Amino acid sequence: MKKVTNLLLLAVIFGNLSSCIINDHINDTSTPIDPGNDPNFQIVANTDAQFKDLNRKIVVFDIPIFAFKKVEDSKLIHVANILAQYLDNDEDGVVDNSTIHNQLKSGMSFIFLWKTTAERDDFIAPSGFNVL
Repeated sequence: MKKVTNLLLLAVIFGNLSSCIINDHINDTSTPIDPGNDPNFQIVANTDAQFKDLNRKIVVFDIPIFAFKKVEDSKLIHVANILAQYLDNDEDGVVDNSTIHNQLKSGMSFIFLWKTTAERDDFIAPSGFNVL
């Protein structure tokens, strides 16, 4: 029961975060992927064939966070920091609750960030993957 409650809490947290999209008026998304300036995370180009519409990602404790082209890098890094804090609250570099972590990994869970509601509504998770 506690595992289900924790997973539900995680889903609610990320559901609320992903709905807080701010229009930062980014016009040119054709530039190369900027790795960002966060000391803990690096944004990389997405080469996962199943997620071809999402151009970049950050992986936090083996959980990928993908973003559409128009999503600001700062938002992607922010979500990565929140996921890392959730999984490793004491910030010792080790996941605090291996049960939840293993459940997320075994369920092939991922997070995706969108800029427009059309991106959100049109996105279909690849078979076997679970959106957080």
